[in-house]
Amino acid sequence: MLAIDIGNTKTALGLFDHQRLVHSWKFRTEKKRLADEFFANVDQYLSKAQTSIADQDALCISSVVPELTGEIRNAPVQTPIHFVTHLSPIDFSITLPNPQTLGPDLISAAQAGLDLYSPPLILVDAGTATTITVVNQKREFIGGAICPGLGISSQALFNAASALSAVTLSIPPAVIGNQTETAVQSGLCRGHAAMIEGLVNQCKQELDDPSATVLITGGAMNTLRSILPSDYRYHPDLALYGISKIYQHLMEG
Repeated sequence: MLAIDIGNTKTALGLFDHQRLVHSWKFRTEKKRLADEFFANVDQYLSKAQTSIADQDALCISSVVPELTGEIRNAPVQTPIHFVTHLSPIDFSITLPNPQTLGPDLISAAQAGLDLYSPPLILVDAGTATTITVVNQKREFIGGAICPGLGISSQALFNAASALSAVTLSIPPAVIGNQTETAVQSGLCRGHAAMIEGLVNQCKQELDDPSATVLITGGAMNTLRSILPSDYRYHPDLALYGISKIYQHLMEG
């Protein structure tokens, strides 16, 4: 089975064999791509594993890009396709006023988290946006916070502040930078990590459970996780595992 996680910036592919991730790839999301172009690109990656879309039992897709979702939904593909939504078979309830607005990427990550750990869970996904979402002790998805991602924040800073030049997004040796470059890196990277940790701590307070498990994922975590608390559990392929688990529930249901 092929799990596909279509994000605003990156698309992740996960080739599974009975819940075991055997291959994974990432490529840039092109929102204006036609379905046949998208599938041709996917097949290029699958060819590295000597397989293709046509060889798969199914495609299970989480997409936050409406343009691509519509294209793929209407594509004449023989392989069955399931899109993750709030109506997909999951191991938790969504207690939001409008559950249909919950992103399938967040649904997938929550499903994977609950398959790995006991609730309550706090899930941090640092991608185009940085999302912090919460599943309580009763396995209820109760909401969270959505923040500008590390990349978006840096672009906004450099676009608005003419005197500042773009810097590499890396962790400087100290919070107090003694050059413009290290000061900007501190504000962006250490500041983003501090925001995450602060919001996580406030979520724990609202849950009244300081022992809630914190899971971290997303591309920016390659930069940030070294300065986040050591008890945060890093799972780079969390959404792909969740998509795979949802497909398993679908087949069992």
